[in-house]
Amino acid sequence: MEKELREELRALLTYPYQWSPSSDSTVEEYVSKYKPSMIQDDGTKPWLWVNNIHKPDFDAEKEAAAEEEATKALEETAKRVEEIQNDDAIPLRSNKKKGTRSKKELRDEATSQASSRLKEIALKYNHTTGKWLIYAKPDLIDAIWSKLAVSVASGPLSSTPVFSAKVSTSPKNDAGPNYQHVICVYLPNIYDESAAREVLRILVREHSTPSAAKPDLYTGIGLDSKHRSGVRSTVWQPKELIDEKELKEMRDAFFASLKAGTDTAGGTSKGPLKPKATDKKDDPFGSDSEDEDEGDKKAAKEKEVQRRQALLKSKAPPAGSSKTAPKKQEEFSTTEEEDEAPKKVAPKRKAKAAPRVTKRAKTKAVSDEDDD
Repeated sequence: MEKELREELRALLTYPYQWSPSSDSTVEEYVSKYKPSMIQDDGTKPWLWVNNIHKPDFDAEKEAAAEEEATKALEETAKRVEEIQNDDAIPLRSNKKKGTRSKKELRDEATSQASSRLKEIALKYNHTTGKWLIYAKPDLIDAIWSKLAVSVASGPLSSTPVFSAKVSTSPKNDAGPNYQHVICVYLPNIYDESAAREVLRILVREHSTPSAAKPDLYTGIGLDSKHRSGVRSTVWQPKELIDEKELKEMRDAFFASLKAGTDTAGGTSKGPLKPKATDKKDDPFGSDSEDEDEGDKKAAKEKEVQRRQALLKSKAPPAGSSKTAPKKQEEFSTTEEEDEAPKKVAPKRKAKAAPRVTKRAKTKAVSDEDDD
């Protein structure tokens, strides 16, 4: 066990795709040479790393003990959740009068207790390291990563508890249009709320909004969003640490600067970024412009309908005329057009002594008075 750990540490220290303050090159030279969009992972280079000087000490034995105990606790929770789900005596809905609780309430209670238990284990063994997770599309990853790496080494993040960051390289084979790189920004104690908030503010304002923060303990025991226990796989989400209004303002300012090509990639951007076309829900630069385009199209269509209606009116026969033109089927027919179409002629009635004023003539006379 100890031999394996030494070999793993040696491999990490000689790993060519990482930068530290003791490296021969500057961090700017490093990020310029090694770009996540250009480095393909052949199984030996899945990550690009940047470290700073205050890297914490790790105790491999304590971490292994923590993961063993946490795995046991997680398995017990998974069994408890399964028992709740399969117990027909537990109703789907709670009943306050009868004092019964629903399956969901009992599951939520079990998973909440498990999260608290995992935190206790992490603190007990000092296995508290964790990371903010950032996802970015291939056309943006180089700009985001290079600026963030410089920030960790000598910028705003270097004065925070952040001790390291890494970014995934590109897959060897085509991963499809929805592929995203992941960036991990590491803190020594991910449960420290004030430290997590401090780092989050810098990330949102300067780099990109993380999706969530996840402890390394969770990664070690295989706890993800699809785990059968249903235990939450993260400890923080941005909206839990920063007011949503402030979060939105910082996020909008960041994307505006990226869109304009302002100070991106550590000041190396030569112009506005041009992200690839994506679905609006996936587009980090999505705006209301698409809705505006749709509105323009709708307005143009309505205008065309009004033009056709006016055209129909201008071609209608004069009042009192016995000829009625057959209605032409219009592409943009509406209820109003149908109402204005000629009606069927009623059967003739016996003539009276006084001359009869037709309904059409009355309507025309009223219309003439209104026009005056």
